[in-house]
Amino acid sequence: MPLVNIDTANEELLKKPVYTPAPAGMYEFAVSSKSIPITKSKSSGNPMIVIESRIISDIPYTGSDNAEKNAKGLKFKEYFVLDDASAWKLAQFCKACGVEAEDGKLDTDNFLGAEFSAKVKIGSYVKNVIDDDGIPGVETRFKNEIEEYVWEA
Repeated sequence: MPLVNIDTANEELLKKPVYTPAPAGMYEFAVSSKSIPITKSKSSGNPMIVIESRIISDIPYTGSDNAEKNAKGLKFKEYFVLDDASAWKLAQFCKACGVEAEDGKLDTDNFLGAEFSAKVKIGSYVKNVIDDDGIPGVETRFKNEIEEYVWEA
């Protein structure tokens, strides 16, 4: 029987940590996906690929809870819909990674482990929540997003 180390009597473990996005700016990334299969977009039904990456830049910052944090290791997930309207995004990602298509065909395995630079911004989204009294509401939350991929000309 596998055993897991956890102190279930520790009340501090019951508190959800406060997420603070890293500051906006330029970061170095590495693709962390183990494979990049072609899937389907839930919204459009078009084929797409999903690429996971992590920040490899060592950039410390202070979170909203005043805790010292580091951007290194933060995970990002990018969705590339494979249609004409979204081709620009994949083309920019290819350029940033130094990956080229051969005869119009792109081997997604060429992205595995690739490093790239990107400009990161702080985006927001609305989340449905229920407060401590059981009253539903909405809350604005913040997250990091890749704004644009960057490459040397």
